[in-house]
Amino acid sequence: MTADTDITAHINGEFGAALAIVAVIIAIIFWKFRAQLLTQQFSQ
Repeated sequence: MTADTDITAHINGEFGAALAIVAVIIAIIFWKFRAQLLTQQFSQ
């Protein structure tokens, strides 16, 4: 799917930047909606 260049290992893979970027985006989404998640949990 990708060409094997010098930067490929730094972007893709287990310790690549792509994983870190996606993790930060997901963390921001959960942080933004944390109040809604807490109120739904305690209202049940």
